[in-house]
Amino acid sequence: MTVIKDSPATTGTRPRRGRPPATTPHEIQLAALDLFQRNGYDETSVEDIAAAVGIGRSTFFSYFRSKSSVIWYDLDENHRRLVDALAAVDRSLPVMDAILEAVLRTIIYDEDDRVFYRDRNRLVFSHPVLSVEINGVTGRWAPSIADAVRERAGAKVHPALPLAIGYAAVGAIAAALTLWSDASTGTTGPRGLVRWALEPVVGSFQTTLDRGADGFPQPPAPGVVVA
Repeated sequence: MTVIKDSPATTGTRPRRGRPPATTPHEIQLAALDLFQRNGYDETSVEDIAAAVGIGRSTFFSYFRSKSSVIWYDLDENHRRLVDALAAVDRSLPVMDAILEAVLRTIIYDEDDRVFYRDRNRLVFSHPVLSVEINGVTGRWAPSIADAVRERAGAKVHPALPLAIGYAAVGAIAAALTLWSDASTGTTGPRGLVRWALEPVVGSFQTTLDRGADGFPQPPAPGVVVA
């Protein structure tokens, strides 16, 4: 992948003597995905993955908490990048423009990653446990975006609005990346599609933010039935 660098600074570990060069987190992730596709997720063990890249079980667990966490390596890295980008983006920008800019800084995929992303999606959504687990992994983005909206908009924002923005943004990002990965070819890259999907979200929510807390639709009162 183009931005993730498997160095001590990004992995939080120091180089170890004697490790073969293929034992970076991303290389292990690619090897694991290949084994899951060929042999099945449930049928592939941590020992199988470690053997495929020439490392031991302990080295695998120095990078990953569990077998399933190897699938989410890039998504976990994306979330860390998102949190950093949300904090660093220009504070003079309108709130939703700042969110868009931070998200675009976070998208790490390029054309070489298209097959990887598609194959990972197919594996995840065909497995009953992984298809549930991915919601928890990607679900971390929405509260992080909500926190940034809340912090930048201040007291004028309705309490429900930041989280609504967070989940709307996550839905748009997921749709854009899925659309990109499902295409065999295409001139529009993942960042371009994410921008395309997010711009309507940015525009509509910025209008709502500009109205202030009183401009946000109020939820129905307790006991009121909404048809």
